[in-house]
Amino acid sequence: MVLPEYGFHAITLMRRFFRTCENCVACDVTPAVIRIETMLGAEEAGRLQFAAKLWNVAGIPAFPTSVPVPITLLFNLGLQAVDRALTAPLLVDDSRVELLEEFDEAFDDLFESVAAAVPCVPEKDATFLRWRYGPGSPQSPVTILGVRDGDALLGYAVLRATVGGENGYVLDLTTLPGRLDVARALIRGTVHHFRRLRVYSVRYRLVQSPSSPRSSDLWRLGFFLRSKGRSYLLVRFADSALHETAKSTARWSYSDGDAEGSFWTK
Repeated sequence: MVLPEYGFHAITLMRRFFRTCENCVACDVTPAVIRIETMLGAEEAGRLQFAAKLWNVAGIPAFPTSVPVPITLLFNLGLQAVDRALTAPLLVDDSRVELLEEFDEAFDDLFESVAAAVPCVPEKDATFLRWRYGPGSPQSPVTILGVRDGDALLGYAVLRATVGGENGYVLDLTTLPGRLDVARALIRGTVHHFRRLRVYSVRYRLVQSPSSPRSSDLWRLGFFLRSKGRSYLLVRFADSALHETAKSTARWSYSDGDAEGSFWTK
């Protein structure tokens, strides 16, 4: 990061970075940065999906602030009615979703199961997750939801609301591969959690994978997919076989919390 009038330093720094680091995974949304990264050898693997759910029109950046309060309230009541209509008929058992206090050893076993089934996964064992989301992290404090079967962890979600309470973020939602029932329970538990906090909107960026919810499940719970603001996953590996494997998002399990950009969710 450099001052706006010193953009040439950014190019110099990135050249040094790519000379020093043989392997690189980046997630960016700014076209100018992506152009430089691809010019220096990184390759676009694909885009993350950007799903959003609204409860308050104040969460829409383009919504005019000059609209009279009664009209705004009518819009919000409409959003709430749509939300109730979408979620009421869903037969999703979210009673198993519980609030977790910490990232314990069960997260290690879940990570190993995901890594065995998905070719490209950021390292997310218990030690890493404590560092990523624990005290001292820019993302702290977070809420951890989980679904267990005895001592085994079937899936978890890491959630964060902005300081002002306007927006809620799904930083991570990971399940055992193929456990769509767990993914549906977690995403519904996430909706209930943020509804209680009365956030304006919920935002979730992800690569759809065997360990994530399906787009159809997000849609059924009132999320809509946005085309603006979508992030690109870029990769560069010195080993040509590794690079070939990594250059498609179809081979990744990846979400917003795995990217350094999520540190800006204040």
